[in-house]
Amino acid sequence: MIEQGLWSLLNLGVNLMLIRLTVPEQYGAFALWANVAFMISGLQSALPLIHLQVEHGDGFHEPRLTLERLLHRVT
Repeated sequence: MIEQGLWSLLNLGVNLMLIRLTVPEQYGAFALWANVAFMISGLQSALPLIHLQVEHGDGFHEPRLTLERLLHRVT
């Protein structure tokens, strides 16, 4: 939790510095693309995890086991 707070403060500091040092058009482009990258990153981490959060009744499901093995190899 402390780490998240420190990253948030760093992000705020970088944004405030960029606001002062760049023209509005440049900061706007930065903010747009930074948020696009943030959304893509969120989707990239959410899509594989949503499958792993759904529990099947007996705890063993062959297609799920195959996907879990693939995800473990990738990460």
